[in-house]
Amino acid sequence: MEWKVLGENERVPTGPGKQISLVEIEETTDLSAESEEESFDDPAGDEFMAVKPWIGAIVAPTNAATPNSREPDVRPELEWVYGYQSEMSQQNLVYNAQDEIVYHTAAVGIIYDSTNHLQKHHVGHNDDIISFAVCDAKRNLIATGERGKKPALRVWDAHTGELRCELREFHARGILSLAFSSDSTRLVSVGDDDDHSLAVWSDASNGSWTLAKLLATGKGDKAVNRFASFGANADTIITGGVKHVLFWTVQGKTIVSKRGIVGKQGSLQTFPSGCNFGGDFVTGTAGGELYVWRGNDLSRAVKAHDGEVRVVTSTTLADSPAGKSPVLLSGGKDGRVIMWSSAYQSLKCFDLDAMHVGSFGRIINSVSINSTGRNLLVGTCSSDIIEIDVSSGSVLNGGQPLFSGHFAMELWGLAVHPSQREFVTVGDDRTLRVWDMDAKRLIQARALPAKARACAYSPDSELVAVGFGGDNGVRQRRKPAPKQGQTQSREGGFAVLRVRDLDTDKIVFEDKPAKEWISDVKFSPCGNTLALGSHDNSIYLYSVSSGASEFKKRKPFSKHNSYITHFDFSEDSNYLQSNCGAYEYLFCDTASSSHVSRASSLRDVKWATWTCTLGWPVQGIWPECADGTDINAVCASSSRTTLASGDDSGNVKFFRYPCIPKGSKFIACRGHSSHVANVRFSFDDKYLISVGGNDRSIFQWKLT
Repeated sequence: MEWKVLGENERVPTGPGKQISLVEIEETTDLSAESEEESFDDPAGDEFMAVKPWIGAIVAPTNAATPNSREPDVRPELEWVYGYQSEMSQQNLVYNAQDEIVYHTAAVGIIYDSTNHLQKHHVGHNDDIISFAVCDAKRNLIATGERGKKPALRVWDAHTGELRCELREFHARGILSLAFSSDSTRLVSVGDDDDHSLAVWSDASNGSWTLAKLLATGKGDKAVNRFASFGANADTIITGGVKHVLFWTVQGKTIVSKRGIVGKQGSLQTFPSGCNFGGDFVTGTAGGELYVWRGNDLSRAVKAHDGEVRVVTSTTLADSPAGKSPVLLSGGKDGRVIMWSSAYQSLKCFDLDAMHVGSFGRIINSVSINSTGRNLLVGTCSSDIIEIDVSSGSVLNGGQPLFSGHFAMELWGLAVHPSQREFVTVGDDRTLRVWDMDAKRLIQARALPAKARACAYSPDSELVAVGFGGDNGVRQRRKPAPKQGQTQSREGGFAVLRVRDLDTDKIVFEDKPAKEWISDVKFSPCGNTLALGSHDNSIYLYSVSSGASEFKKRKPFSKHNSYITHFDFSEDSNYLQSNCGAYEYLFCDTASSSHVSRASSLRDVKWATWTCTLGWPVQGIWPECADGTDINAVCASSSRTTLASGDDSGNVKFFRYPCIPKGSKFIACRGHSSHVANVRFSFDDKYLISVGGNDRSIFQWKLT
């Protein structure tokens, strides 16, 4: 992972690196103009800069160190990424020529070496990767497309991750679909503009794709695009989606299309997937059929799945020393992968439900067979990556997914183990997951009764507390009461779980003290108090006793004028410091839940953690014109030498601790594609864990 020391007025590098070659473009049409959006001033920024209620509470310690604005002494390296993008992209998990596993999440392409349990990363995208294609001929190249105003299409080495070229000159809003031609000389991309415009790119570097040119363009269907594929040759392209299939022919610098004619053989519906198969073209349908096309006419419909055929792909298998046979693979909403012969006879069926693999959903998102034809790679919509032995039909890796990740809405909750290199996450997908930093694996997963955005270990690591709820960007002050027979919402509630019982449904304690969702949770260092911050403006305190099995609610701390964002206990457990959405920085006596109004009386208090975004040692992390909400999380290292932050621009930044002067230098790391929701150092400061809100990915940064 490359790094660079940046000053306050320097921009985080977002463009291509030095290895990017020049891209030759012929008569490029710029579609970005139609995606221009009107700009509005953000009143939150004015409020943050003009009204600073936290300033009066900031008092320097008696023996404060001399402010130091130099860069920190750490060197972060992206060691591991947990997660798999299964929502915005399909058919995005493949074997490369070396039978390594290639996929993506957030803004990162990942190459996994299963022999050595190592990852290599392609970093360079600035937003979510939403399209993915492999060069089937040699499996040596990957193309990925992102979303954004002027989205980048990047072609990179499938083994090393090194960039070959970047193409950014044509599309707007995003790149929905990508496909290489069978001879790897051309690449087609479909944009997210109103017309779902097509671009055909030609390799101009004898197969290396270090130089490319825009060969032809055309306007697609206005309905949502779901796939793109080349046909039998590099001049034929097929695209499809909601109620359309288009058959294209490249003619000079333009592409002309004919609509697919279903006739009496089928019905016009959504076509989620398509691929060339011998002399035919095959599309999957929303109704569960395979439609076989000859030219642009539907010639045959084959019932394949119960529900949507989400992916289809073709390959050849060595069935004897004498030769190879073509096979078609289809993956459906029913959790099945079916292997078909050239006569469209079912050869094998791999049913994930029958295999009992993947606990949180088995809808197929991607399928691939390795070079020997022995292993089948399956990605699911619940972000599981599963490897299956083709011959026996058994799940490899001890019957468990190779990798799993959070898969719905957002991910915020993060806590690190107090004495081991482990951490726990909780998300809007209603799951709790425990991860091992050394093994770089998920070691436990448990379903939760509600979505969750906050969690914490007890000091002895025996318990994990989980705070329930989350607004997904929409705050609703008054929620309707549940109707008769309905289960009461757990939003504003919490549960305490025993770590050794995470593989069961046992709960140590559960309560619902708050009216709105829980945004922060922490145990006191002594372990005798549990605190929960809520979006109803209060911090709720509970006494913990009798071997951490009894919890007694105490008086809440309710002096804040807005929703609680962060809080920390003092080392002696006697005080809390807290921030809220009104930019207040307050202090609480935990014994009485009373407000400590004289901040100077606590100037020399040592805090067990520092996760507040407002306070004396974090004054220098805020850039000019910050709106008060663009830094979502901070964490001070246990050694109190380094401060990490996560912001709305997808940056993980490292500062020297304390960070006092404005314009303090920092090290910025990219990879997340959306707001970084949380950051935490490992107990020994050897790693930093960051989680992306919308990208739901977990990054493990090694610190040296």
